Amino acid sequence: MSHAQERARKNCLNCNAQVHGRFCQICGQENLEPQESFWHLVTHFFNDITHFDGKFFSSLKLLFFHPGFLSAEYKRGRRSSYLNPVRMYVFTSFLFFLVFFSVYHFENLFGEGKPKPDVIAAIAGADSSHYSNFTLAVKSMDSAQAASFSRAISKGQVFPKKDLLAQVEKLRLAHKSRFPNTQPLKVISRLDSSDRHYFFAEVNSWDSNMLQKFTKALHDGKALSKAELEKYLDSLQNGQFIRFGKKYVSQQQYDSLKKAGKLDAGWLSRKFYEKGFDINKRYGDSESELTTKLVSIVLHYFPQMLFISLPLYALFLALLYYRHKDHYLVSHGIFSVHIYIFYFIVLLLFIGLNKLDDAVHLGIVGMVQNFLWLILFFYEYKAMRYYYGQSRKKTMIKFFIAIIFRFVLIFILFALLLMWSILKL
Repeated sequence: MSHAQERARKNCLNCNAQVHGRFCQICGQENLEPQESFWHLVTHFFNDITHFDGKFFSSLKLLFFHPGFLSAEYKRGRRSSYLNPVRMYVFTSFLFFLVFFSVYHFENLFGEGKPKPDVIAAIAGADSSHYSNFTLAVKSMDSAQAASFSRAISKGQVFPKKDLLAQVEKLRLAHKSRFPNTQPLKVISRLDSSDRHYFFAEVNSWDSNMLQKFTKALHDGKALSKAELEKYLDSLQNGQFIRFGKKYVSQQQYDSLKKAGKLDAGWLSRKFYEKGFDINKRYGDSESELTTKLVSIVLHYFPQMLFISLPLYALFLALLYYRHKDHYLVSHGIFSVHIYIFYFIVLLLFIGLNKLDDAVHLGIVGMVQNFLWLILFFYEYKAMRYYYGQSRKKTMIKFFIAIIFRFVLIFILFALLLMWSILKL
């Protein structure tokens, strides 16, 4: 009900019927003075979205402290006293993504401010396989080989073998690598002209034995010839973001086979091959631009992806509780909506705690966040037990099945979203 002034005259301004009371019995319009203040317009807007006049906060309280209760009330037909679940979902998801994108900025995540390529840092941050290959290869070198190796990867600076291993180990233990889980050869391909000069000056002086040790150290244990190494580095430098293995080396080869009708690929595969060649051509060597664009598309459609997951998750719950004939598909959907709303609100608390931790650096913040994760799972279990009314054992089993299914569902939908985003590039 609005708090605006009621009209003295009792004819409805909408249908001109005689009004008995505050609302028209014919069309339902409230009999109010048509002239509104700006403040009344603003409050009316928020009331229409959230029912801040009471329903929103009372529904929020019940949602938090009585898991499953709101869904059960909706199923029983008791709906007028609570905020509509779909309206509540729209508001909380809008608020969550508004705060999320306001706090976390992704537009410059892969662009400006990117650290200068550092091969030693990349080795320190490499995965365990690459790091192990590097360590074994360096240990197998003599002093002269180790010195030449260090000159190649450190812009002409020479490190004794023990010092080189110690420096990389120190960076790795301190987690100071600026290129976590990055292939060192990929970092070498990004070196500027002066640093590449030092690198190739050393490589050209190596014999086959030294080159084999070097490539094994930085190429996942696989040896490369000088020609293969140069070709591989050029392919990395020239922006070949999407690679096709040995099947189609270049677009020219692909086009030639397509023209001759000898393509060994289905319709969907051909679409991705053609899109991949187009991406490599359009973005050149600007990997940061490509990544930023792709992330932007994925994040833009991520809320829609979550919304699509709702009916699919509700359908799964209907199958999981198929013997409950008093539950229909929509009732499972309403339960799913309330679960998602709770997740949105708790994730908002996570964001707030992260900002608090950035400001005050209290160890207790991490403990609170871990506690919230436990609350999320415990809440959903309690909601399922209350709403579906089964025993603790059955509810626990179905709870874990539902959690696994939702994880797989989100993963599949995200993979489809990523594929679709690549096609939209």
